[in-house]
Amino acid sequence: MTTYAKWMQERRTLFLIASLAMCLAAAGCSDDDDDDLPPDIGFTDVDEDQDIGEDVVEDVGEEDADEAEDVGEDAEPADIGDGADAADVGDAEDDVEDDADGATALVQIIHASPDDAASVVDVWVNDELLLDDFAYLTATPFVAVPAGVDLDVDITAADATDNSNPVYSQTIPGTAVTEDATAVAIASGLVGDNFAIRLGPAQQNAPSGQTAVQIFHGVPDAPTVDVTAAGGLVTLAEGISFGDFSGITTVDSNDVVADVLLAGTTTAVVSLEVPLSNFAGDYLTVVARGTIDTTDDAEFGATAFGADGNSIDLEAPEQ
Repeated sequence: MTTYAKWMQERRTLFLIASLAMCLAAAGCSDDDDDDLPPDIGFTDVDEDQDIGEDVVEDVGEEDADEAEDVGEDAEPADIGDGADAADVGDAEDDVEDDADGATALVQIIHASPDDAASVVDVWVNDELLLDDFAYLTATPFVAVPAGVDLDVDITAADATDNSNPVYSQTIPGTAVTEDATAVAIASGLVGDNFAIRLGPAQQNAPSGQTAVQIFHGVPDAPTVDVTAAGGLVTLAEGISFGDFSGITTVDSNDVVADVLLAGTTTAVVSLEVPLSNFAGDYLTVVARGTIDTTDDAEFGATAFGADGNSIDLEAPEQ
C-alpha cells in the first residue's frame, strides 16, 4: 500500500471515531434532557397525587361519615331530652302552682273566745275577708281553704274596711294544713293574754247510728280534766288542759250524761247532758267555754257544734 493510501485510511478511521463520539455525546445529552423534563415529572406527580387523593378522600370520608353516624346515634337529642325533658320541669312547676292555688283543705272555724273585745269580729285570711261579723259561739260549716301555704290570719273589729288594724294576728304554717286534710280551728282565750287560733283534727261525718265526738278545753282558768260518759264506761277525754283537743272518739248515738272530772280522780266538776241522738252519723265538737271566775261576764258552760255549723248549748241534767 502506498503512503497516500495509508494516509487516507487513517483519515477515514479518525472521521468514524469522531462521528461515533459525537453521536454518543448527542445521545447522552438527550437522556439528561428527558430526565429533567418538567412535563414528565408533573404528570407523574399529578397522577400519583390524584390516586392518593382519591384513596385518602374516599377512605377518610367514609370513616368520618361512619364515625359521625356512630356519634350521632350515641348522643341523639331525643335521648338527652328523655333524660331531662321540659315536661318534667313543667310538671314540677305545675305541682308548685297547685299547692299555692289549687290544693285545699276543709276547715271548720269556731268562735269560742269569751273576751268582750272579740265578741263580734271580722276574719281575714291572706288579706282577703273570710268571715264578716263572726260572733261568739258561732261556727262555720267545713269550708275550703288553701292547703300547703302559710295562712296569715287577721282578726279585726266587725265591719272593718281592711285588715290594717287587727285586734289579733297569727300565721298558720302551711305544714299545719295539708292537702285534703279535715280540721277544726277554734279561736279561744283572752285577747292580750292567751288568745290564739288552735287547730285540731276533725271529720265530716260518722257511720250510721254513731257520732264522732271530740272535746276542746277552752276555759282559760279551769284545771286539767278528764271527761267520761255512761257512768264512767266511756272515756271521751283524758288529761286535757286549756287549749287541748281530746282526739276523736266514735260512740253510739244515744243520749248520755258526760261527767267532767278533775284529772286522775273521780271527782266530778260538772255533769252535762249530751243529746247524741240529734247528731247520728255526724261529727261533733264539744267546746268547754267561758271562765270559772264568776265576776267575768263570760259564763262557764259547754256548747256542741255539728259539722254543718249548727250548735246546741249543753245543760246539766235535771235533779
